[in-house]
Amino acid sequence: MVGGRKNTSNVPDWIKFATWNIGTMSGRSAEVAETLHRRKIDVRCVQETRWTGSGARVMGKGMSRYKLFWQGCKDGNEGVGLLISDRWIDRIIDVKGVNERIICLKVLIGDKLVTCVCVYVVEVLRRKILSGIK
Repeated sequence: MVGGRKNTSNVPDWIKFATWNIGTMSGRSAEVAETLHRRKIDVRCVQETRWTGSGARVMGKGMSRYKLFWQGCKDGNEGVGLLISDRWIDRIIDVKGVNERIICLKVLIGDKLVTCVCVYVVEVLRRKILSGIK
């Protein structure tokens, strides 16, 4: 049910999110796509992609197809990305890479606009942030 009425479209009214500190995306496209499919993940935020620049590409085959949007840095040491299942590609409203630590996705789920923000914070910075929170 969506908003008290039956969902008659073939678009699900729910989505499964996850996050993964991947370490590197280099040479792991097939493995990552298969893992996401097996675990039934629709959107996965990934940190430490270690890719330079920014862009998008399709990964996987058949039912295991995902689109990766990434935002990296010049030296390829950091980077974040969002992988979204093929079934949601046409529901994407916007993807915006802010910098090598932040990327945002806006996707339409049922009749709701949902924003997913992927943020990568290194441990040293995380400790500083948490120490300021009492």
